[in-house]
Amino acid sequence: DLKFFNSVLQDLVNSFITAVFLLIVAILAMQEVERRHLFYVGGIQCLTAAIMCILDAIVVTKKMRDKMRRLLGLEYESSSSLLLEPKKTPEPGPTPTPGKQNEKSITPENLPPAPT
Repeated sequence: DLKFFNSVLQDLVNSFITAVFLLIVAILAMQEVERRHLFYVGGIQCLTAAIMCILDAIVVTKKMRDKMRRLLGLEYESSSSLLLEPKKTPEPGPTPTPGKQNEKSITPENLPPAPT
């Protein structure tokens, strides 16, 4: 399992370094819009590739967190957001039988007297 996390961390670092490099190249290439049109197009392509590297890093970290949760035995609701909240399971308790009242059910006899 450590090999998996090692490769995931390497992929994460690689995505980050690549995104920073592509952003720098995109900024430098897009400054040439007045002199060379193809440099500007290349800058836009570098910017698109940098965005894809950032999205790759997000997906990799999400997969790594999901794998870690499965290994630790934690249950989480699947959500489209990046911040996941733990799944809240109701506490097991006695199930009421139809036709009979529970001890904890509210009836007129159980209510406290009204203040006067």
